[in-house]
Amino acid sequence: MNKIIDLGHITQLNSIETSWGNQITWTKTPGYVSKIVNIKSNSRANLQFHQRKEISIYVMAGELIVWDSKDNNSFKKYQAGCAINIKPGTVYSLGTANKHAFFIEVSTNCVNDVIKVSDGK
Repeated sequence: MNKIIDLGHITQLNSIETSWGNQITWTKTPGYVSKIVNIKSNSRANLQFHQRKEISIYVMAGELIVWDSKDNNSFKKYQAGCAINIKPGTVYSLGTANKHAFFIEVSTNCVNDVIKVSDGK
């Protein structure tokens, strides 16, 4: 017997191109948002933080670099298979070096909760 699955919370895919890559929002509910993100090689997003938003990332391919300040030497590298959790109030910037980064991001639905600290490169 086939089971019926309620897909009422699924939204239309929303793709956004940016200077550092692109992201596709593939699920948006009152509680959470899910994205597929690609950051081009040698790119970096803005240094920012969130007051309420919490983010979980799973790196699917490439190498993701996470900076925690304006200091270009203060970062950690994450390879495919790594998971990262960014708590509210954490200052961070996502980017890459010689390899692109492809990852899945799931966050609380606080899409406008972004406080920019400085521009990416």
